[in-house]
Amino acid sequence: LITGTEDGVVRLWDMTTDPPKELMTITEKEFKPTLRSAPQIRRIVVAFSRDNRTMGILTEDIVRVWDTGNRKERTLVKLDPGFYAIDLSPDGKILVTGKSDVTEFWDLSGRAPMKLEVFTNHWSGLEFLAAFSPDGKKLVTEDQDTSVWLWDLNQKSVDQRVLLGKSKWH
Repeated sequence: LITGTEDGVVRLWDMTTDPPKELMTITEKEFKPTLRSAPQIRRIVVAFSRDNRTMGILTEDIVRVWDTGNRKERTLVKLDPGFYAIDLSPDGKILVTGKSDVTEFWDLSGRAPMKLEVFTNHWSGLEFLAAFSPDGKKLVTEDQDTSVWLWDLNQKSVDQRVLLGKSKWH
């Protein structure tokens, strides 16, 4: 389990113990060098790979990628302003980042993150959620108009779009 507080403290917990054991703490001071003008972190978005070996933390315009085994930062990905969604592929080697009209894919397997692909103008609004399929071959995204997009990542194309109407679900 991961928890975050308004004062910028992120904690990783082992929920298999009773009581839960705190495994890792990241404080706001560890994020501050990456913040430009914000006096404190306004938003923290967290994603885990399905194998639980990799954790990504988005604050402002930086994604910090952590190895949860040794509890050390692996790399950081510098983004343009405005990104507010992330997810990691099941094996933790691909990072997807999103904002209202841009989705970027990053290769995390090398020494430095490398941008693989950028899709633009597919979303119409400010809400964006993304999730990889368990096998990492598909990506599901949602935008403000409640469209849900199913992406075939091997073909680099949209398989289908479903408009859910006014009811939101995430």
